[in-house]
Amino acid sequence: MLMAVLIPLLVNGLAYGAAWISGLVQFSVPSNIIPKPLPNPANPILRLGWTMFLSMTLVTAFFSIFLTPGEEIGWRGFMLTRLVEAKVPAPLLVSGLIWGLFHVPDILSGQYKPGGGPNIWLALALFFVSLVAFSYFLNWLRLRSGSIWPCILAHGAWNAVTQVGLNPLVHGANAQLWIGESGILVALVAVIVIVAFYRLWPLREMLRQPEQPIVNGEKA
Repeated sequence: MLMAVLIPLLVNGLAYGAAWISGLVQFSVPSNIIPKPLPNPANPILRLGWTMFLSMTLVTAFFSIFLTPGEEIGWRGFMLTRLVEAKVPAPLLVSGLIWGLFHVPDILSGQYKPGGGPNIWLALALFFVSLVAFSYFLNWLRLRSGSIWPCILAHGAWNAVTQVGLNPLVHGANAQLWIGESGILVALVAVIVIVAFYRLWPLREMLRQPEQPIVNGEKA
């Protein structure tokens, strides 16, 4: 459960931090993001940190409880385990690609805008990279823990960190080209972090025995 929160923070923290430090985007704090009733009203940095902590905590809980369980029950709870059990080649990749294709109609129709600048096809391609990389981590959580709850928490944490915690602090004409769910830096950092993650904690042993999927912490 701790990893479920730390990895979304690490990936997005590195990507957004690199964007700010390099000057690709500007750091800005909207006036309405720091409510006056919070402690230390004379210190905007402390107020900002306290506000973001509360916001991400509450929104992570909201996303985790109400919005992400439906996806995670379907993608990681059902589809992933069936792909592994059926001995589908590269089940983690296939799972991520199917999850990405699920979002294509919303992106092309404009109902879901993950960023990526004005070019919708570039946004779609970058979104696919980020999403497939993140799906590898969600799949790892599911197979390692035998539960979908870490996946639900990680999915909620990712949405909270990007949509509530960091996106409001970004300013610049090309900001969405570099950061956001289909930003260049987010996609790049996500791939690097997840590849390193899998090097440290591989799933080879579990994937060698697809006829015995991990369910509720035990082999079926």
